[in-house]
Amino acid sequence: MKTLPRQLAAALTTGVVTLTAITLTGVPAQAAFDSERGGPITRAEVIERARYWVINQPGGYEDAPAPGPGGDTRRYRLDCSGYVNMVWHTSWDPQYNTAALPNHTTAIAKADLKPGDILNYPAAHTVIFESWANKAHTRINYYSFGSTPVKRRANVSLYSGLIDSHAAGNYDALRYPKIVDAPAEPVKPQLADVTGDGYTDLLTISAGGVLSLYANNIERDGTPYGTAKPAGQGWNTLAKVIPADVTGDGYRDLIGVTASGQMTLYANNIERDNGTPYGSSVPIGQGWNAYEQIIPADVTGDGYTDLIGKKSDGTLHLYGNNLARDGKAYDKSVPIGQGWNAYERIIPADVTGDGYTDLVAVTAGGVMTLFANNIERDGKPYDKSTSLGQGWNTTEKIIPADVTGDGYTDLIGQKSDGTLHLYGNNLARDGKAYDKSVPIGQGWNGYTEIL
Repeated sequence: MKTLPRQLAAALTTGVVTLTAITLTGVPAQAAFDSERGGPITRAEVIERARYWVINQPGGYEDAPAPGPGGDTRRYRLDCSGYVNMVWHTSWDPQYNTAALPNHTTAIAKADLKPGDILNYPAAHTVIFESWANKAHTRINYYSFGSTPVKRRANVSLYSGLIDSHAAGNYDALRYPKIVDAPAEPVKPQLADVTGDGYTDLLTISAGGVLSLYANNIERDGTPYGTAKPAGQGWNTLAKVIPADVTGDGYRDLIGVTASGQMTLYANNIERDNGTPYGSSVPIGQGWNAYEQIIPADVTGDGYTDLIGKKSDGTLHLYGNNLARDGKAYDKSVPIGQGWNAYERIIPADVTGDGYTDLVAVTAGGVMTLFANNIERDGKPYDKSTSLGQGWNTTEKIIPADVTGDGYTDLIGQKSDGTLHLYGNNLARDGKAYDKSVPIGQGWNGYTEIL
């Protein structure tokens, strides 16, 4: 289970924060690490131990073995199987590798994966299962010591595509015999993000067309969006830039639309291209200048971002992303609503945390309304609304972002003075969302777009 720095968690409850006081030690409570080496270990502790090396990076393959948490003095080899050895707190021979893991574990069906189990490719690699990313149990969140740094990956297909650069079909599901079962973990749907860890990063575009990446290192640093990294240039030639996981791999791609309606996909190949996303492009359509707004939303909950086009007459049109099924996306549309010209802004956000993108609409007067996506229950989305609050006309930009990585979309508001304010989504805990805010940055009025 993910935890936030105490000061930030308290701030999202009380609405009061001193940013300089927000710190993250990187070590969960000592009581979490109470197993004996080689003894029984709870699933919760396994996940906390996996998080420990994400927060406290141990080094790379060529570095000396590193210790585990909570006074664990044993030194673990710095690779994927050494990582498994550490998180399970085993007394195994430290030289055990991915080929040896099947001899000391129990094979299980992939559908039976629970937190702390592993997916193992005997010839090459292993990863640690954290949680399911969708209700269908076809997408997963996991921890990996593949390419450094040690990382958490979110919303990855279990049965198709790649898991850490290896074909998903090469992996077997394995269980440590000494792991102690616990109640089933809830599904943790995740928004796609630039770095693929389940914590939404921010992208900015300057008036000069420079694209910059502000990574969300809230778990490591205690605050998100502290530093920027250049990610490209020439983005001011596009009329619209839309963040969307078109390819369904858990990494947020970008879609560019020109004034003449040409649509181009900029796939996020950050893992393949050594930390640089959006280096190549492919045309995927035309005629998109017919829409005032293009809204990225996983309407169908399958992990592939669909698009919703809003016309000047207030009608909404859904373009399904059938890339996995048909090899192409956004080639057909169906009408899904009308009367949406009553709203100045429409923001895609999984407010309810169920993996289906809801819509949050804001009037010119600042009234915010939630249109929940009940497509699974009712066969259609966005036909019922609930008030979420007012006063949102004081924000120049409203950016949907799962800042805290809990599967519920938070909102970030940028005011005219350039300050950023985080509105936490506490729907699961408090029954309400976006009622309190904390400042998380300043100087953001230098950007024409924040994605």
